Amino acid sequence: MGAERVEPVRDRLTALVDRLVASDRARAKEATQSAVAAAARAFWAIVVVGGLALLSGVLIAWGLTRSITGPLRQTIGTLASSCSEILAATTQQASGTAEEATAVQETSTTVDEVKQTAQVSAQKARAVAEAAQKTAQVSQDGRRAVEESIKGMQETKGRMEAIAQRILTLSEQGQAIGEIIATVNDLADQSNLLAVNAAIEAAKAGE
Repeated sequence: MGAERVEPVRDRLTALVDRLVASDRARAKEATQSAVAAAARAFWAIVVVGGLALLSGVLIAWGLTRSITGPLRQTIGTLASSCSEILAATTQQASGTAEEATAVQETSTTVDEVKQTAQVSAQKARAVAEAAQKTAQVSQDGRRAVEESIKGMQETKGRMEAIAQRILTLSEQGQAIGEIIATVNDLADQSNLLAVNAAIEAAKAGE
């Protein structure tokens, strides 16, 4: 009779333990899959941000090169032409007093053109400086984006470590549950043995 009372309790306890273990395993599997997916998303985010930052740097450098070389070539050509005009004006001035007034006037005009060219060059230099400042700002923004992505990866790593610790805890709990089941089985076996001994003693007493 003791065994008949213990066995249903043992069966119910075993079924309950099986359900708990299955539920813990399912939660652990789902948590692991979520952590892996988060790590993959963070990795691709870093790749995309880095690629965009690199592409932006290349495009900006190319644009700056074009904006600098073109005006410089034009300025050099203008200065060369101005020097030639100044030389021609000086030669004309030396050729005679009659042409001196005209040469002086041409020289003044050439000097004015040189002044205008210098002003244009100064404006171009300011534009280049502003573009360089914008480039530095873009680079700084890209660096901050990469740092934030790395921080996200570190947070994902921390979550994955927590999940691994949770899985280890669940494994330890599963082992403890197995020990409980073994203890219940031992109690059931002992109860069966006691019932058999009691039956034998009763039979002997009847004889």
